[in-house]
Amino acid sequence: MVNRADEFFAAVTKEIEGLEMKHIIPMQKKAFLCSADCCDGKTTRAEVVGSCVDNCQRPLQFIQQTVNSAVQQLSNKFSACEAQCQEKAGYIAEMVEHLRTAVGEAEPL
Repeated sequence: MVNRADEFFAAVTKEIEGLEMKHIIPMQKKAFLCSADCCDGKTTRAEVVGSCVDNCQRPLQFIQQTVNSAVQQLSNKFSACEAQCQEKAGYIAEMVEHLRTAVGEAEPL
């Protein structure tokens, strides 16, 4: 039997990997090159270089936080949905058992 949850998470993982290859890795390269430019010797003050590097990394950090937050929200929604389905399945199982008991107790015609 195919596990739908595994299929779902495999599809999500594939999409995230696509985003990483198309957008995040190029952003990482841009941030690293920008950071390297901060160290090209225009200033000798460490705090200026550090501030420049922080500014270079900020867009990448924002995107990574956004992706992580979205994945966490999706995981939470999936867990809530899964719990709801399990609750409904338990209710249905109870009803089936109740019906079996009722039919078993019924007098034959």
